[in-house]
Amino acid sequence: MEFWVCREQGRAIVGLQPSEVIGVVPNAWVTSVGKAYLERWQRVPYDERVGELMVLIACRVWRFHVEGVHSTKTAAGQWALRQNPGLTAVRVAPERRNAGSEQRLDAAEVQAVLSRVREVVQERQVAAPGDMPDE
Repeated sequence: MEFWVCREQGRAIVGLQPSEVIGVVPNAWVTSVGKAYLERWQRVPYDERVGELMVLIACRVWRFHVEGVHSTKTAAGQWALRQNPGLTAVRVAPERRNAGSEQRLDAAEVQAVLSRVREVVQERQVAAPGDMPDE
Protein backbone atom coordinates (compact mmCIF):
# COMPACT_ATOMS: atom_id res chain seq x y z
CA MET A 1 0.00 0.00 0.00
CA GLU A 2 2.79 2.36 0.93
CA PHE A 3 4.53 1.84 -2.44
CA TRP A 4 1.28 2.65 -4.24
CA VAL A 5 0.83 5.86 -2.25
CA CYS A 6 4.45 6.90 -2.82
CA ARG A 7 4.29 6.15 -6.55
CA GLU A 8 0.93 7.78 -7.21
CA GLN A 9 0.91 10.68 -4.77
CA GLY A 10 4.54 11.33 -3.88
CA ARG A 11 6.44 14.31 -5.26
CA ALA A 12 10.21 14.61 -5.55
CA ILE A 13 11.95 17.65 -4.16
CA VAL A 14 15.11 16.74 -6.08
CA GLY A 15 15.65 14.17 -8.81
CA LEU A 16 13.24 11.78 -10.46
CA GLN A 17 9.58 11.67 -9.56
CA PRO A 18 8.46 8.62 -7.53
CA SER A 19 6.46 7.32 -10.51
CA GLU A 20 9.75 7.13 -12.43
CA VAL A 21 11.53 5.22 -9.68
CA ILE A 22 8.81 2.96 -8.23
CA GLY A 23 7.25 0.48 -10.61
CA VAL A 24 3.54 -0.16 -11.03
CA VAL A 25 2.14 -1.69 -7.87
CA PRO A 26 -0.20 -4.56 -8.78
CA ASN A 27 -3.55 -4.70 -7.01
CA ALA A 28 -2.68 -8.25 -5.98
CA TRP A 29 0.20 -6.89 -3.90
CA VAL A 30 -2.05 -4.37 -2.20
CA THR A 31 -4.54 -7.14 -1.52
CA SER A 32 -1.87 -9.38 -0.06
CA VAL A 33 -0.51 -6.68 2.26
CA GLY A 34 -4.01 -5.68 3.41
CA LYS A 35 -4.90 -9.28 4.23
CA ALA A 36 -1.66 -9.73 6.14
CA TYR A 37 -2.32 -6.60 8.23
CA LEU A 38 -5.79 -7.76 9.15
CA GLU A 39 -4.66 -11.26 10.05
CA ARG A 40 -1.80 -10.02 12.19
CA TRP A 41 -3.91 -7.46 14.04
CA GLN A 42 -6.39 -10.15 14.99
CA ARG A 43 -3.59 -12.33 16.41
CA VAL A 44 -1.65 -9.78 18.49
CA PRO A 45 -2.83 -8.31 21.81
CA TYR A 46 -4.84 -5.11 21.30
CA ASP A 47 -2.97 -1.86 21.93
CA GLU A 48 -5.31 1.12 22.21
CA ARG A 49 -2.50 3.52 21.21
CA VAL A 50 -2.75 2.21 17.65
CA GLY A 51 -6.43 1.32 17.61
CA GLU A 52 -7.53 4.13 15.34
CA LEU A 53 -4.73 3.34 12.90
CA MET A 54 -5.86 -0.29 12.76
CA VAL A 55 -9.48 0.69 12.20
CA LEU A 56 -8.78 3.29 9.53
CA ILE A 57 -6.34 1.11 7.60
CA ALA A 58 -8.90 -1.70 7.76
CA CYS A 59 -11.41 0.74 6.23
CA ARG A 60 -8.93 1.52 3.44
CA VAL A 61 -8.51 -2.21 2.77
CA TRP A 62 -12.30 -2.63 2.78
CA ARG A 63 -12.92 0.17 0.30
CA PHE A 64 -10.15 -1.05 -1.97
CA HIS A 65 -11.63 -4.55 -2.05
CA VAL A 66 -15.14 -3.35 -2.79
CA GLU A 67 -14.46 -0.47 -5.19
CA GLY A 68 -10.81 -0.80 -6.21
CA VAL A 69 -10.29 2.71 -4.84
CA HIS A 70 -7.33 3.90 -2.81
CA SER A 71 -8.35 6.62 -0.38
CA THR A 72 -7.19 8.53 2.65
CA LYS A 73 -7.84 7.01 6.04
CA THR A 74 -10.47 9.65 6.82
CA ALA A 75 -12.29 9.17 3.50
CA ALA A 76 -12.15 5.40 3.92
CA GLY A 77 -13.65 5.70 7.41
CA GLN A 78 -16.49 7.87 6.10
CA TRP A 79 -17.10 5.38 3.30
CA ALA A 80 -17.11 2.45 5.75
CA LEU A 81 -19.67 4.19 7.96
CA ARG A 82 -21.99 4.46 4.97
CA GLN A 83 -21.59 0.70 4.46
CA ASN A 84 -22.22 -0.17 8.11
CA PRO A 85 -23.23 2.71 10.43
CA GLY A 86 -23.30 0.33 13.41
CA LEU A 87 -19.51 -0.07 13.55
CA THR A 88 -18.81 2.21 16.52
CA ALA A 89 -15.02 2.00 16.20
CA VAL A 90 -15.25 3.42 12.66
CA ARG A 91 -17.09 6.46 14.02
CA VAL A 92 -14.70 6.96 16.97
CA ALA A 93 -11.37 6.40 15.18
CA PRO A 94 -11.40 9.53 12.97
CA GLU A 95 -12.52 11.65 15.93
CA ARG A 96 -9.54 10.40 17.94
CA ARG A 97 -7.15 10.87 15.04
CA ASN A 98 -8.31 14.22 13.65
CA ALA A 99 -9.86 16.01 16.60
CA GLY A 100 -7.86 14.59 19.49
CA SER A 101 -10.96 13.06 21.06
CA GLU A 102 -10.33 11.16 24.28
CA GLN A 103 -13.14 8.69 23.56
CA ARG A 104 -11.87 5.15 24.05
CA LEU A 105 -11.73 2.56 21.31
CA ASP A 106 -13.05 -0.67 22.75
CA ALA A 107 -11.03 -3.75 21.79
CA ALA A 108 -14.17 -5.73 20.92
CA GLU A 109 -15.40 -2.95 18.62
CA VAL A 110 -12.04 -2.80 16.86
CA GLN A 111 -12.10 -6.57 16.44
CA ALA A 112 -15.62 -6.29 14.97
CA VAL A 113 -14.26 -3.97 12.26
CA LEU A 114 -11.30 -6.23 11.55
CA SER A 115 -13.58 -9.27 11.33
CA ARG A 116 -16.02 -7.53 8.99
CA VAL A 117 -13.24 -6.42 6.66
CA ARG A 118 -11.67 -9.88 6.64
CA GLU A 119 -15.05 -11.29 5.61
CA VAL A 120 -15.22 -8.86 2.71
CA VAL A 121 -11.66 -9.64 1.65
CA GLN A 122 -12.38 -13.35 1.65
CA GLU A 123 -15.63 -12.91 -0.30
CA ARG A 124 -14.35 -10.80 -3.15
CA GLN A 125 -11.18 -9.97 -4.98
CA VAL A 126 -10.48 -6.82 -6.98
CA ALA A 127 -8.81 -7.23 -10.34
CA ALA A 128 -7.72 -4.25 -12.38
CA PRO A 129 -5.38 -3.41 -15.25
CA GLY A 130 -1.78 -3.68 -14.15
CA ASP A 131 -2.25 -6.76 -12.01
CA MET A 132 0.25 -9.50 -12.50
CA PRO A 133 -1.28 -12.85 -13.44
CA ASP A 134 -1.02 -15.64 -10.91
CA GLU A 135 1.86 -17.94 -11.64
